[in-house]
Amino acid sequence: MQENILNLLICFLFLPLLIITFLDTNRVTTKLAGDIKSDLELTSNLINNELQTWHHTNLDKLNKLVQIVKQSNVARSDKLQTSTDLMQQLSPKFYSISIENIKGDKITFSESTENAGSTNIENNLLFEKAKKITACG
Repeated sequence: MQENILNLLICFLFLPLLIITFLDTNRVTTKLAGDIKSDLELTSNLINNELQTWHHTNLDKLNKLVQIVKQSNVARSDKLQTSTDLMQQLSPKFYSISIENIKGDKITFSESTENAGSTNIENNLLFEKAKKITACG
């Protein structure tokens, strides 16, 4: 009889503790998920802003090069090659800068000194993919 009373006492004591523990764990998990979501949103916004800034900065540089290409009537010239080389030196993060005419013939080409001598098939494939997307859009 005493064992039954002891067992009932233990059940009435541990069952509420188990429920409280479960509810608290659920609350902590929900709070943690919310914190992670807000951190990811903040990081995503920061990366988005950085990427847009990088894009606009480099777009401005390349638009200036486009103006020089227009002045040369999309033909080979020393000024165009010099401008392309200078652009490559000012923006070494570009893998390479290549200007092609409408037929796809390269008019000028300048490769980063960091990448000189290396062939990177993956970058060439990405470049071709970007060219197709730009042509479609």
